[in-house]
Amino acid sequence: MARILIADDHPQARRGAREVLELHAGWEVCGEAANGLEAIEKAAALKPDIVIIDLSMPKMSGVQVARVIHSAAPQLPLLLFSLYGGDPQLSDGFRAAGFSGEVNKAAANLLIEAVETLLRGGTYFQSSAVPRAIAADEAASQTEQPPAAPTAAAATPQSSSGPAAPADAASTNPPETTPGSATETC
Repeated sequence: MARILIADDHPQARRGAREVLELHAGWEVCGEAANGLEAIEKAAALKPDIVIIDLSMPKMSGVQVARVIHSAAPQLPLLLFSLYGGDPQLSDGFRAAGFSGEVNKAAANLLIEAVETLLRGGTYFQSSAVPRAIAADEAASQTEQPPAAPTAAAATPQSSSGPAAPADAASTNPPETTPGSATETC
């Protein structure tokens, strides 16, 4: 049975995470913490198999909590579950603090996958999927005809008092777009 500690200052977030996690066979939430100090104390006392930590908590931030827990138990997986999870600009800092993974609360459907991955000894950073998604999008767009670039004359604002500069066909026609060519990532 995998034992999970949830550290989040919002009771609704803890309750929601608990409900999702306990639907998984073989998992139990062994404890909850409402602030950073309580998270550290409960991690030491309860010996969970994984700790899920919010970033912004009273008494001690999630990053500070991760550093303390990671220094005491470096093998213990720590999952950041926060609105800041998945931000590629912050991921390196989360890794350095000792987090084994991160999930944005807006993508809570990934929580089960992230916990499974960490319990198997892997890492799970949502932001690592961003470069692959961008590369796939660029590869797909290379097969399409790129839109015509506007000329310098079209990009330069014209004064209403002077004569208009001659325009060519490329500057007077907007670039063509294909409906549905943009891809969205979740």
